[in-house]
Parts: sequence; structure tokens; C-alpha cells
Amino acid sequence: MSSAEKDKSPTKEVDTDELYQKTKDEIRPKLEYLRSVDDYCTSEAYEAISLIRETCKSLGRSKEKISKRVVDFMLEKGLAKLIVKILRSLVKRNDKSAYESRAKTHSVAKILQSNVKSREKKKVRIELVKCGIAYPLLQDLGACDPNTEDPRQRIRIITDLFSLRLLTEYDNPSVIPIYRSAKAVDILMKFAQVEYAIIQVRSLMLLATIVNEEESSRIVASGECILTFVEMLQKAIDSKDHHYLFDIKIDEENEKEFFMTGNRLTEGLNNLASNDANKSAIIQYGGVATLTSILRSQTSKGEKQEAIEALWKLSFVESNVEVILAHLNFDTAALEELKKMKSSDDSKLRDASTGLLHQLEMINIHDEPPEEKGSSDDQCHDPPPSYEETMSGMNVMISYNWDHQERAIQIRDKLKQKGFNVWMDVDKMRGNILKAMADGVEKADAILMCFSRKYKGSACCQAEANYAFKLRKPIIPVKVEQDYDADGWVGIVTGMDMYISAYSDAVMEKNWSQLFGELESIEKKD
Repeated sequence: MSSAEKDKSPTKEVDTDELYQKTKDEIRPKLEYLRSVDDYCTSEAYEAISLIRETCKSLGRSKEKISKRVVDFMLEKGLAKLIVKILRSLVKRNDKSAYESRAKTHSVAKILQSNVKSREKKKVRIELVKCGIAYPLLQDLGACDPNTEDPRQRIRIITDLFSLRLLTEYDNPSVIPIYRSAKAVDILMKFAQVEYAIIQVRSLMLLATIVNEEESSRIVASGECILTFVEMLQKAIDSKDHHYLFDIKIDEENEKEFFMTGNRLTEGLNNLASNDANKSAIIQYGGVATLTSILRSQTSKGEKQEAIEALWKLSFVESNVEVILAHLNFDTAALEELKKMKSSDDSKLRDASTGLLHQLEMINIHDEPPEEKGSSDDQCHDPPPSYEETMSGMNVMISYNWDHQERAIQIRDKLKQKGFNVWMDVDKMRGNILKAMADGVEKADAILMCFSRKYKGSACCQAEANYAFKLRKPIIPVKVEQDYDADGWVGIVTGMDMYISAYSDAVMEKNWSQLFGELESIEKKD
């Protein structure tokens, strides 16, 4: 039989139950052994950690059914807790065996978060955070010399930074307060000022997700770190694979390759643009030219969306609008792409493009024609916002970030019970979302602004709040995240200190009368 005929022969499908049982039988004794010892620098411990690593690595190639069952089994047997235990025991040791075992354990945590199927990633990250992985990672990072030239130490730093960033993904809000309480900002600030570019940029990417406005001003004190970030993103855009590649030479025979994707770097710059202190620095160090060049590059919709959102955030500073317009008018190909993306079948890309063009006053959202049939995500359209008529004549709009929808719905339902007319976007409006939001604001007698860290970082939420502020609509700030204090543009709109807390059921129950009182006082004024 020829090789071609062999290739056409049907292959026997592996029995999922058999494969699952085989995997369990292989890793169970290794997990049990590692739980029973305290010294993880022995050859036996290293071998056990390595086998678990290979199992985690294989999950990316497994069928989803197998991947889920294996992940559930490993978490049930305490793998997350075990990873934290091992890292805690090795964090203060600097000998070669400790370095190798720590590197392998880091790799287990990293691969477990990266290689499993998407549905399992969030579960894994929440479990790792719950078991306290942030503390040994930050302790390990804090023990390193930011300016080291030792290649192994640099790899250790980069690995720590990568693992810490992974934990923030999949909207894992519980990790931010942990980072802040563990003094992550102070630790990361040291690494954001080093000359070694990749360490500087990875530190900045993580800082962008956890700093407040005051801390952000420390980031841009020198400005050089923002310049390094923009230059690295430009190199990634210009490269064939759209990656920024770099090697660390360990010795004469070994080196380790790292890379950062253009998409990840663009996301990082977008996050940096959420803080007002960074906006001027991004403009000053050429960020607009780099971001606009992404619009006409051969890259993913996701990366273009991140670039447009970053430009949209920058445009909320009036003096930046002229700079952005100048670049778009010069780079006509980028401008044409931006206008095309306003009609994209990708809702996030469409909304960001429409928002930026409106903010630049290139379009008026009220003049935008309705979408043609079949152009939206599922070929149907939402009706314009309507306030269900009740006994009260007062219209209340709830402005919130999607992460806190459950809390916003609780507030909506309670207000309806009290007789208020309430509108909020519950099902992610399709079509011209900005026009729908503008209509909702215009018809509202009062706006409940449910603010949080993610609310501040959303250009869409800022556009909504700014429009309400511009129309002088009464705004009642509602705090829905305990560990976030209003700052930046949110602080300006909310008045910093005046808000109603609703970040838990107990607190919300206590403050209903205050909320109703605020609304009733607005109604009496009208």
C-alpha cells in the first residue's frame, strides 16, 4: 500500500473515556507525591512537575470534552493550591535546582491558563487567584534586581510578569484588589523604569490595568517608558509576522526566544489610554501615527478595534482631537478604512469606529441612516430606547459597564417596583448603538451612573456619561465596585465624593432610601 493510500485510510478514533482514565492514572500519583513532600528541588519532584506540565501542554491538542474533564480532575485534586505551595517554598531560593523547579512550576501555571479550551480558562484563573498565586509571584518578582544583566534572572522576571498578566484576563476582577494590597504598583513601577525594553513594556501593560490616576502620573514622569512602548508596537506592526521578537542568550549554547504580538501590544496601549495622565504622553511620543497605521494594516479585526478604541479615548481630551484629525487627513488610506469599519459586521469594531468618527465630528450619529437589512450581527434591529410608562412621569436611565449587569438589573427592577420609568441596555443593542444611547440620555430625567474600574476604561461608557454631562442631565453616581474610587474623568463627572454605594446586596439594601430620595428630589425640581 502506498503512503498516499495509507493517508486515506480511516483512523481509529481514540475512546475519550479511555484517554481520560489513562491521563488520570498518569498524573494522580504525581499530584499525590508532590502534596506529600516539602522539598521541590529533588530530581523526583522535578520529574513529577515536568509530567504534569506535559499533561497540561497536551490539553491544547485534546478534544474539548477531554480537556474539560482533565482540568476539572486536576483542580479537584488541588493542582491550583499545589502550584501556589511550590512557588511559595521556592521563592526565596536562588540555587540552580530551585531555579529549574520554579521555572517548571511557572510553566505549569502558564500552560494551564493558556492551553486549555476557552471555557476552562476563566475557571482556572479564578481558582489560581483564590488559592493565592498572586502573592508568591509578586514576592518572587520583588526579590529580583530590576537592572540585572543575568539572563536567568531576566527570564525569571519576564515569566513572573507574564503570569501576573494572564491572571487579569477573562474579566477576573477579584485579582486587582489583591495586586494592589500586595503592593504590586510599587513593585511594578521599579521594573517599568528599567532600560531593558521587554521588561519595561510588560510591566507597563500590567500597571495599566491596576493603577489609578495619581499612580499613572508616576508612570509618565519621564515619558521614556511610553516612548519605548510605542516604538515596540511600531516594530511589531512593521514585522512580517506582526510580532515583536527577542532572544535572551543564557550561555554559549542556549538561548530563549520570546515574542509579543501586535494585538497584545495594541491592547496594552489602549489600556494605558484609559488614564488621563497617559493620554498626552501617548500623543507626544507618536502613538497616534502608530495607531492610525494599524487601521490600514493586514491584521485582525480585534487589533483594529483596540487601536480605534485607543484613539477614541485619546479624543476625549479636546487638544488631542486636532492631532488625530491631522494624522487621519494625512493618512487617507487609514481614514477610508475607518469609515468602512463603521459598517462592519463586527459589532465591537462598528461601535468603536462610529464612536471615534462622532467624537471627531466627522459624522453626526443622529444623521446616520439605519443599517441595511442583513448588515447587523444577526440580521435584526433593536427598537429605539423606550421607557415603560408607569405611574411616575420620571424617566431614569441606567448607565453601566457589562461586567456589572447583574447589579444594574437589580437596581432597575427595584426602581420599576417604586413606579419609575427605567431604561437600560440589557441585550447589547445592535445597529447604531451610540444613537440609541444618545436617545436614551436625551429622554432621561436622571441618569444613574454605575461606576467601576471597567466603566472608567470603556470609551463607550465615557461617551455616554460625557453626553449626559454636556446636556446637564442630573447624574446620580452609584458605586458598584468596592475597591474602586472614582478618579480621572469619572471623578470629574461624579464630583469625587458624592455617590451611593451599591457594591453588595447588603450595602445596596441599606442605601435604597438614599437612592429613592435623590430621584424624588430631582422629580420635585422638574
